[in-house]
Amino acid sequence: MTVKLGNDRSLANQLAVEEAIFETVELKENSLNESFAQRCNEKCEFNPSCLGFSTLKKDSKVLCHLLNKKFTGFDTVNKDLSLLSDHINNASLDPHAKIICKLRVTNGYPYETAQDAPYYGNHADWLEVRKEGMSNDDECAYYKKSTNPAWCKYGPRGEKAEINHVKADSDELEILNSETLIVKYASGRRTVIDSYHYFFDYDYNPDSKEWNDHMMAPEVKIMNLSSNQQTQVGKTRKHPTDVLQSTHLNDGEINPNYEGNMKIVISCSESCFCKEDSFETSTGDMYYESNDGELVDETHISENV
Repeated sequence: MTVKLGNDRSLANQLAVEEAIFETVELKENSLNESFAQRCNEKCEFNPSCLGFSTLKKDSKVLCHLLNKKFTGFDTVNKDLSLLSDHINNASLDPHAKIICKLRVTNGYPYETAQDAPYYGNHADWLEVRKEGMSNDDECAYYKKSTNPAWCKYGPRGEKAEINHVKADSDELEILNSETLIVKYASGRRTVIDSYHYFFDYDYNPDSKEWNDHMMAPEVKIMNLSSNQQTQVGKTRKHPTDVLQSTHLNDGEINPNYEGNMKIVISCSESCFCKEDSFETSTGDMYYESNDGELVDETHISENV
């Protein structure tokens, strides 16, 4: 939970907070009229290891401490600084949401570097998030960073989860990228998280047993930032893979049976305790970007537990 701990905390809590600090950033004045706490909050939101924050004035400096645990005595869900910011900007709030309820959705790989991957090759998936019952034009995605809806913030870096693991003598650049989205007002309408596989034009080295890039599915994790009773929501999800089911057919065409897409539906209570209502996987090439970021195509959907 993105928690701001005040100066009145007990010595025991003070020591616990100090033990939980894993990164400290000095904040400087800026021209955006944002408070130091707001800026510290945002740094926490987009850091996958952060579960809380604390700001501290020391001498002439303002320090932002990022914490790797939650503190059950400091629940500021209804005082969240993002709510203040949204009202100032006259953002359209979800009328079904009673409180700020934030989720962090990450799409990435559990590797430190691309060289840690078990196979050579290139694999990429991207996320789109929407609120159930609202227009699909209001989805949140990397290609709509400047026009994403008020209930969603897209991370400052990344545009998809992508890995490119190449041999040492290759001229290609190794890649290891992830993406992060912050979903607000999750206790209102259900949140629908779609993950789509990006099919490259060619299937490189299809006969090499070392080059099974179709096996390198990224992981989607959903973290609750607004409840002391919950950290991760549901399971860590990734689309199914089969060593015999490549992304492309022998003639180079896209394999219509490659199950590279996912749909995760999340619901949250008024107190922001959340659960995964459903999980589905599907086949199909869903990549088609018009100027509006429109997606077309149909998928064959299968239910999974």
